[in-house]
Amino acid sequence: MKSFQGSQGRAYLFNSVVNVVCGAAEERVLLTGLHAVADIFCECCKTTLGWKYELPKCHKLWENIVMQLQNGLHE
Repeated sequence: MKSFQGSQGRAYLFNSVVNVVCGAAEERVLLTGLHAVADIFCECCKTTLGWKYELPKCHKLWENIVMQLQNGLHE
């Protein structure tokens, strides 16, 4: 777990979490610029806990293309 400063105070960066659900991704202006993020809610009480970074659609597309190319090279 890594600690850093967010716009509303202390924040934490996690690799994985449990018992949460994600909202729809949207672009927001953060301290470091424009990013695609999705709100994270408690699965039980639906309280907003924070948000997570989302990869842009073009990045996901490139990951898929690279994976297909790598699979084609190994066949």
